[in-house]
Amino acid sequence: MKLSFSTSSCPDLSFDKIMLKAKALRFNGIELDSIGNETYLPNTEDLSCNKLENTLKLLNANGLEVPLLASHTLLCDTKNKVTLMQEPYEYIDLAEKAGIKNISVFADKNIEPSINDDLDIFFIMENLKQVCAYAMPKEINILVETNGIFSDSRFLARMLREINCNNAGVSWNVNNTVRYSFEKPAQTVAVFGNRLKHVHLNDTLTQNGSIEYKPLGRGDLPIKETVAALKENGYSGYISLAWPKRDLPELLDADTILPQFLYYIKNLME
Repeated sequence: MKLSFSTSSCPDLSFDKIMLKAKALRFNGIELDSIGNETYLPNTEDLSCNKLENTLKLLNANGLEVPLLASHTLLCDTKNKVTLMQEPYEYIDLAEKAGIKNISVFADKNIEPSINDDLDIFFIMENLKQVCAYAMPKEINILVETNGIFSDSRFLARMLREINCNNAGVSWNVNNTVRYSFEKPAQTVAVFGNRLKHVHLNDTLTQNGSIEYKPLGRGDLPIKETVAALKENGYSGYISLAWPKRDLPELLDADTILPQFLYYIKNLME
């Protein structure tokens, strides 16, 4: 298994400084979610046509790769049917130019499942099929994040079987399957099988009905069981720290959380 972190954990850093930090700490890769205040990656200067080649050279020189482009595409967005496909298509085009093999999307706008969800599952499935079809000849995987009602691994796995696209996979947010679907990690890993292409990991506690993010080992998520299940099933992809400091600036900064994540997770991987 390899280790990365989402750029959302260090929103105050330029991409050059993010690379230097990742190299210094000996991460294997950087998951691109946003750079600075820009959350739409095709618009970022470092990934523009003028700078992309140089950015790729710098990544390679620092021994780093990008395991995932994290898009903010909502496949459930019925209010924007006309423009809905533009975003994932532009992410796919960018991934092809950069040699990146995985792009994540959201099928539910909510993190926590809600009885008020008004989701058109067939609309979501059709959109996912279209995006996968566009990505297939470019050899890019489209990964659905486990959030909202898709925190239920069996429900998500069933949808992926129904659309029958070989490049449709899963980006597993461990917090969501544990908190909202009450799944044990071994169960989730077994259900997804080889559809599991990326893992988002953090630790959390539930306080007064709200989620509080904690350094690994300071919350009550089954981190050890998660790593053990991945090892037992021969998972060879990335475990990526999902630390949403861009949205929650009160969280610990990257200088504190990144080394702690590495120390804790590497001990479990040995």
